[in-house]
Amino acid sequence: MPNAYDASGAAKPEGPRALASVPENRMSAEAITAPYQMVARAVGHLGNVVDEATVDWHRQAAEEKVVTRDADGNVQLEQRPFEFSAGDRAYNAVARQRALSAGMTDVDRARADTIAKHQNDPAGFDVEWTAFTKRLAVTGDKVLRGPLSDYANRTGGEARNKLQITRAHNDTEAGKAGMLARAQVAGNDMLTLAREGGTETPAYQQAVKNLQDVFEQLRAIPAYNVSQEEVDINLKRWRDLGLGMAASGGVTKAWKENGVVGARKYIEENITNNTSLHLSDADRAHIATFANAKLAQLQGERQIEVERLKPTVDAFWTHLWGKGKPVPDGQYQEALKRVQAVGDDGLLSRLMTGRALEATFMASRSAPDAAFPGAPAPSGPTLIPGASPTLGA
Repeated sequence: MPNAYDASGAAKPEGPRALASVPENRMSAEAITAPYQMVARAVGHLGNVVDEATVDWHRQAAEEKVVTRDADGNVQLEQRPFEFSAGDRAYNAVARQRALSAGMTDVDRARADTIAKHQNDPAGFDVEWTAFTKRLAVTGDKVLRGPLSDYANRTGGEARNKLQITRAHNDTEAGKAGMLARAQVAGNDMLTLAREGGTETPAYQQAVKNLQDVFEQLRAIPAYNVSQEEVDINLKRWRDLGLGMAASGGVTKAWKENGVVGARKYIEENITNNTSLHLSDADRAHIATFANAKLAQLQGERQIEVERLKPTVDAFWTHLWGKGKPVPDGQYQEALKRVQAVGDDGLLSRLMTGRALEATFMASRSAPDAAFPGAPAPSGPTLIPGASPTLGA
């Protein structure tokens, strides 16, 4: 490095009185500024330490700040305009997260309301939700529009897909339920015909075919998930029920021919204990209950007719003992036919006994108007409405 004399161009003094040489500077600029850099770094480090120590405080401040909304109810993002420090960055991050979370909650609420309005109408949901997402993309805080629009589109698409699946499922179930209802109607028609005329009539065979057609339509639609095995099982059950109902229809004949005891025996042999009828316990019990109900109905109808005929039979006694005149044969035969049709042994015996006593009385009386000795006083009605004309009139 040149000294001061060299640099100035002056003559260098010589001899004993010459000045001492100026010392040369051999330190670099880096070495000269190093102490200052160390001080600067120390100060900067201290600032960073202080900044980092307050990050949690900034986060807490952002969390405690209430989320604001504009006049239309849209969430507004309030963050610091500059991020000079870690604290600023932490504050803005929490503010964005809170505002976005509030906006997503609004979207969720709107989506739930729209789904509720269009439970079985995915197309209607799609129209309304599309309009909602379009409004969301142009309203509210500009920073939040994009994220909220994306969230609304994604979750709305998922909801629409679920509604479509639900609609398809509901339509399938409704269609299947309708077909099963048709099968029930066809089966009931079949059982009615079996009970009234047996299982060999053309009408019954047509009813069986109608039921088969319904089950075949069920099986032919894959969405209904009905197998051929299920069809066969159901058809067999209905046929067995038809046989059971045909057997229950024989109760009336058994009752007319053999009375209550005979009818009950018929039910036991042909329904309750008939192993040739391949019925479940529940179906067998159902048919037996139906047969017993029919028997009770027949008994009730008989009792009603018996009560209706009692005054007619009593009228024979009243007419005979009260007037001493014979009952015309035509009226007697009409009454006898009605009593025999009812099948009440007590009523029939009373009627026939009266006819026999009449013959004895008519043979023993001494005068046309003489009373039968020892006969009781007339009592009871003569005839009920609808019975034969007044006897002996």
